[in-house]
Amino acid sequence: MTEPQQESPVVTPVYGIDPHLTEISTPEILPPARDQLASLTTYLRFLAATDDGQAVAKALVMGALAPMSLVAGHLYAALDDEHLTLVGSYGFTDAELEGFRKIPISLRLPLTNAFTTMRPFTTNGTEIVELFPLLSMPQVYGTGDWRFNASSLIAVPIIHQGVGIGVFGLALNSVLSLDADDAWYLDSVAAATALWLVRRLDAAGDALVRRGNLEAMPLITSRQRTVIELVGQGYTNSEIARQVGYSVPTIKKDLQYIMTLCDVHDRRQVFAVAKRVGLI
Repeated sequence: MTEPQQESPVVTPVYGIDPHLTEISTPEILPPARDQLASLTTYLRFLAATDDGQAVAKALVMGALAPMSLVAGHLYAALDDEHLTLVGSYGFTDAELEGFRKIPISLRLPLTNAFTTMRPFTTNGTEIVELFPLLSMPQVYGTGDWRFNASSLIAVPIIHQGVGIGVFGLALNSVLSLDADDAWYLDSVAAATALWLVRRLDAAGDALVRRGNLEAMPLITSRQRTVIELVGQGYTNSEIARQVGYSVPTIKKDLQYIMTLCDVHDRRQVFAVAKRVGLI
């Protein structure tokens, strides 16, 4: 008697979308709807025709993911092993982005969370600042203080052949509600974006790397991270200067910047707050 053939297992997509990074159960997942497929096809055609990261970020917000009613989005590439570098944005001002053009992967932020875990991250409302208090700190680069006020966040890793090569972040001014169909579609958009990004990263003499805004100062430097740690150990500015090999005025400037970033007025609070927000 011929044995009955076993059904092939249904593979759960890489991405499961919820605040706790759990996977959506397979039976609930359906292919994208017809209008989603049309939008995804248009997005793929656009990606094949452009090398402009700014245009891709705008296409994410205003095109492929427009039904989500996004207010802003940004696209980052992993150009080295330690940073995520901004390659395109839409809906953010220059002042809002200035300190976040080059983000150390060690910082605790939605983008770095999604990149290091290679899983999407979503969150709503006050939970954003509770999980990532750095987003509520004063933005000291640029002309004014900016405090993050989006109602919802989505951070989605961009993966190629099992390796994280970038991430895109999306901001909504409404409470986020994603179902399994949305999860599948977001997975498809991320996969399409990966094809574009790996082509850009592999291009000979890649202009993406040479663009001036990619060399912007990261939110915090390795020297400033050392200053925070030494302040936490009780060292004075003079002692820190001797250890790191810089002048006392430079250390004072670093410490003032760190205190402003952490929104504290007493150096004794610097280490505790910096650790809480993920600077160290």
